[in-house]
Amino acid sequence: MALMTKKRTQSKENYYYYFWSAVTLVVVAGQIYVGNGYRRVSQDLRDLTSVISIQTELEIDRSRRTVEIVPAF
Repeated sequence: MALMTKKRTQSKENYYYYFWSAVTLVVVAGQIYVGNGYRRVSQDLRDLTSVISIQTELEIDRSRRTVEIVPAF
């Protein structure tokens, strides 16, 4: 009996795994990129709303301080 070595019948098999590994890495990198962009937009929106609320509070405080004094006759 002769020893038989197992010969690969499909040479595409390695390329299949390389392809799907590369695709997986690209998708994960895209998700990280989009996630960072979302985080930045969220932080900018949070900063903007805090500035608006501070400005609104200052305007309310100014309007309370300006009280009309009506002279008594």
